[in-house]
Amino acid sequence: MRWSTAVTLITCIFLVGFKTGSFGSIDIQYDFESSEVDSGPDTFEIFEQSSSSVSLSREYAFRGRSSLHIQDFRKNQTFPEFQGYFPKVSDGSVDIVFALMTPNPEERFNIAFAGEKHFQLAQNGFGFWLLNDGGTMRHVSNSIPKRLFDLVPFQWYLFEIELNVTEGEYSLTVTDEYGTEVVSLAQQAHPINAKRSNLVKYSFAGDLKDHGNANFFIDEFALRTDFADSPKELVAPGRRSLFIDQWNGYHKRAQNIDFCLPPKLPYDFIDVYNTDGLKVLQSNVDILRSLLVSPSEAYLAAFDHDQDLIVGIAHWAEGCLLLKNKDYDAAVERFETASGLIGNAPAVPMAEALAYANNGQSFVAQSIASYSHAQWPDDVRWEVLLAAIGFMSDQIESSEQALVYVANTLQGDKSLAGDLMEDMGWLSSLAMSKLRWQFVFDENAEAFIVAEQYYYSLLWQDRFHEAENYALKFIRLLEWHGYESPLWFERAGDAALLGDRLSPAEKSYAHTLALQDKRLSALQKLADVYFLQGRAAEERKVRESIFGALDFD
Repeated sequence: MRWSTAVTLITCIFLVGFKTGSFGSIDIQYDFESSEVDSGPDTFEIFEQSSSSVSLSREYAFRGRSSLHIQDFRKNQTFPEFQGYFPKVSDGSVDIVFALMTPNPEERFNIAFAGEKHFQLAQNGFGFWLLNDGGTMRHVSNSIPKRLFDLVPFQWYLFEIELNVTEGEYSLTVTDEYGTEVVSLAQQAHPINAKRSNLVKYSFAGDLKDHGNANFFIDEFALRTDFADSPKELVAPGRRSLFIDQWNGYHKRAQNIDFCLPPKLPYDFIDVYNTDGLKVLQSNVDILRSLLVSPSEAYLAAFDHDQDLIVGIAHWAEGCLLLKNKDYDAAVERFETASGLIGNAPAVPMAEALAYANNGQSFVAQSIASYSHAQWPDDVRWEVLLAAIGFMSDQIESSEQALVYVANTLQGDKSLAGDLMEDMGWLSSLAMSKLRWQFVFDENAEAFIVAEQYYYSLLWQDRFHEAENYALKFIRLLEWHGYESPLWFERAGDAALLGDRLSPAEKSYAHTLALQDKRLSALQKLADVYFLQGRAAEERKVRESIFGALDFD
């Protein structure tokens, strides 16, 4: 659910309510006069069902000939929505202007601006929230809906909002179509009353609970910020970057694996001589879960327990947080302390080797990993770790050799869940978070991770044709065991696209979508392929199948 800038930035337009001063150019502006605006991941997205609609309308307008019409009928199990993104604002101010009218004030709707935690009453959630409560407009301040005014049917209202993100406050002015001021409020606490709660999106939506109908019109929407970094220009319809651009940026940033591999339980924390270790873990499972799933600095600083093993795991968790924050020396110290409390168990030397490797001490890291691999020879994660150390020490060729045996002798497993193959990504992806939440590292997933590392090691060296062939080889291996994996067909397409082989990329993405027709990542990349081939009509059809189209009703 998203939108941002889809039209050329217009700075000469006369917008009632935008004050002159320190604010820069308009970041987003829609006058809803034309359907020639492009939906996309960096512009806007439309959500509608058969009995709801988001469309342009020439029936009413605040200025010009048309406006945006949002209409819904209750009990269709959903609500219509026009939503979009803008570059994240964590500080400073955001100025917003829009006009609103409803023929049916009793029908509910919502208008909101939110951050990365989406539309919820939490930090980086709601930043501003208006709702029509059966004919009474309300704003939500400090989590409390407060009355603004009663709506008059068919009357336009102009809303002017100044959001002070730094202080967590806003000012709100509303005037009617005759210029009469209806509301004037200053220094209102935003919905969660929190400073520096970021903003990234906005939404115009119907009745969220689908208890009633919705029927309202929006016109002359504009948003601008005093944020220093203006959004970069769109390079394709609805997009500021293509998949290739995103890959290149990621390639530059993600040279290191700077996080702990998710642990196996209880194996990773139990010294063979600790006969009570399993009992300790079982009796502290809630605490253990808190330590394994992204504990905060404050939680770890205040942590106290009477069992050495649990305290050792807390030190390991703190080391992992320091590793992620790139404080490698401090991370090594925490891991050494953890080792003294936990004993000889795999999780600590794995993490310690990663900390040394990230700190530029690849020889020490290699020694720890090699010695530990000899102690636990059947644990495939050491192969991954050795490859990671090789990446970080510019020994990619030798690190590949650590993967070749497992990757090229990989055998399918009939018991492997199909969604594991579809969802597994590389080590820094959400898939690893998913496995962590599952609380147990599935042994069946290890070979797939190694295969992914080998595939990405080829991409990392720009050996795209080899990576494409490897993905196709892996696909054939899976097919021999009765599986068809959309993920690996998509990976074959990615390698082809990065290697500027557009026709094979199109073929692989098409096969991906034949297996999983709503796989958004493949759809977006297929749109990129069509764009690069100059096939504008097909590109637009694919993009709008994801994000919708803004047409006249």
